[in-house]
Amino acid sequence: MYSIVVITALLSSVTALPSLEIVEKRGATDTYGDYTGQWSTYKDGEGKYVRSDDVHRYASGDKCWTDLFYVSSEVKQTDWEKKTTIDCASTSECETGLNDGVQSCNEWSIAISVGAEVGIIKDILSVSTEITTTYGESTCEMMGTTATCKWDDKKCHSVWASQEVTVNKGYIRRRCNFLNDREGDKTVWSKNWEVQMKASNSDAIHLGCGASCSATKYVL
Repeated sequence: MYSIVVITALLSSVTALPSLEIVEKRGATDTYGDYTGQWSTYKDGEGKYVRSDDVHRYASGDKCWTDLFYVSSEVKQTDWEKKTTIDCASTSECETGLNDGVQSCNEWSIAISVGAEVGIIKDILSVSTEITTTYGESTCEMMGTTATCKWDDKKCHSVWASQEVTVNKGYIRRRCNFLNDREGDKTVWSKNWEVQMKASNSDAIHLGCGASCSATKYVL
């Protein structure tokens, strides 16, 4: 038999109208990357507008920029990871935890320039009423917890860890306003994005105590 002991958790862009080909060639952005030819599964304009980046004015008088929209959030539990083992036959009191903690990081489905990520995350949080996370300045955090696993047998056991995280979803779109096109702003490409946020605090770190030392997968 085993038990989980929890004490506290710690947070250690001519003259003629532009052709499609010309439009698509103007899709590169420094902040998010170039997704020319791709289209989001979300309806253009769906969700909440968050911010615009990579505004560029061309010599022709055309102007392009990238808008970021937030659509939804969901909470999920990450896959279990094996962290340590202990042979209860070699100790009189068989109890252990995560001495080195767990590293929790933001994970994006699209490329984000390093210097822009913190500001983008904060702006996403500001429009998402579902999220109450207090966001720090770093991309990753080492999360420490004093929760432990305890067994009362003489078998060999392994300790596994999983994180409860928020996944934010939305899309970016590249917009252009062509000087000689009277139709106004046009979307020239768009792309879904997701970001799995780092855990908000150490209470989001869960231990798995019910596996042997030889286990290669954790099953609840």
